[in-house]
Amino acid sequence: MGVVIRQSFLNSVFGYAGIGLGYVSTLILRPKFLTESEIGLANLIVSNMMLLAPIISLGMPASYLHIFKNDENDSKEELFNFQLTLILLANVLLMILCWIGLPLIESIFVDESPEYNQYIFVSLLILLFYSTFLQLNAFSVARLNTVFPEFIRNVYLRIGNMILIILYGMRIINLEWMLKSLVIVYGTAFLINLIFIFKRYNFLPFLRLKKLSGKVKKEIIRFGGTMILVSLGGTLANQFFFLMIASFLGLGANGIFTTCFYIATVIEMPKRSMMQIIIPIFSNEFKNQGYTEIGRLYKKSSLTLSVIAGLIFLGVISNLDDLFMIIPNGETFETGKMVVILISLSKMIDLVFGFNSELINYSPYYRYTPLFSLSYGVVTAILSFLLIPSLGIEGAGYAFLISIIVYNAIKFYFLNIKYKITPFTIQHLYLVMLSLVVYFVVLKLPLALQPLPRIIIKSVIITLLYGAFVYFLKISVDINNLTNQLIRRVFKSKS
Repeated sequence: MGVVIRQSFLNSVFGYAGIGLGYVSTLILRPKFLTESEIGLANLIVSNMMLLAPIISLGMPASYLHIFKNDENDSKEELFNFQLTLILLANVLLMILCWIGLPLIESIFVDESPEYNQYIFVSLLILLFYSTFLQLNAFSVARLNTVFPEFIRNVYLRIGNMILIILYGMRIINLEWMLKSLVIVYGTAFLINLIFIFKRYNFLPFLRLKKLSGKVKKEIIRFGGTMILVSLGGTLANQFFFLMIASFLGLGANGIFTTCFYIATVIEMPKRSMMQIIIPIFSNEFKNQGYTEIGRLYKKSSLTLSVIAGLIFLGVISNLDDLFMIIPNGETFETGKMVVILISLSKMIDLVFGFNSELINYSPYYRYTPLFSLSYGVVTAILSFLLIPSLGIEGAGYAFLISIIVYNAIKFYFLNIKYKITPFTIQHLYLVMLSLVVYFVVLKLPLALQPLPRIIIKSVIITLLYGAFVYFLKISVDINNLTNQLIRRVFKSKS
């Protein structure tokens, strides 16, 4: 795990840089220059693309990582070409189907979100570039080169979005051009990634459906089909709320929910960063039947993620009132305060359970994952239908929280039955208790300051208190070792 933490450091840097840029975009620029309805419209264009991405990608990015490690005969480049061609063909087929069924699609949004109907094909073009972008990412990740793809996804895409919002705010472009120019942002991300692969690996993809053995093609269909269902269930659960809110409550409510939802996403960034490195390790250990090492990594990764998630969760909920005070038109978005709390708690719980999805996906039992994932999506859809009309955007928050708990509990039980492994240790209990202590200490602080200075001071106090408890109670060996290394480097540089 020490190696994983070190390798994921730059991914975390770019991840949190992306979160910072996203906060500027979502919490400052959008509320300042866009109405709630315009925010909801922009999010709907992208979220509908995210909803379709698992289907159109055909599970190819995940299957490339799976087959790359196990295939010894076929060229890895030919495998990539075959899969990229399939993704492009799937995009073309979807565009044809959407053109044929356009009246039906428009009828879904005509009552509450009619403005979206003129941007349906903008979503499809973004989907084209994003699905192929994911396949290019898989090419790099399979070769343990994760830093540049993370930079493009977390930094470049957000800078592109910020530039468009600023241009709109300065009245250089109108709303229509701002939204249509999202295609340029995603298109250039794809091109930059393509150029990187060519420069780094001297490889330029070609579109072809030949030169692969029948065995590999069967494995692509089997594993790729499984991953479609897995990703579809997860994406349906994570993105379905935006579609439901836009349909039931309108674009304004969708804009508020989007902004509040994004505040909580900072909690999941450590898992995203670490996942890029740990997935190839899990895949290799399963191949070599290294179940003892898998169990060890499962525990240590959960503990490491829990420590980081606990710190971020404390920072979010302790500063929430002040955060809404500094957001432009914050009184409007403050109506979603409970959404932030519920989604933040959901994200933290997900990290505490560790890499259970990834373990099942790359284990011999990966065929069970569609059942879990689709169940997750179905539970989320049912809860959304029940809770959003009656509770509004808070209903979406409760639906998300309940779905996450049920989903992780099922996967935890499955792994415990099949491999006799668990992510939990006594340190997790210590972590819960010290988090409560830190929260109530900070809650009682008499800080009669302006919102921004109060956020900064609170965050520093939380970090110092929480960090000291974690270090001296030795909650995580890996975090202690990393801290000791940093301390030694600091003192060595001064000597």
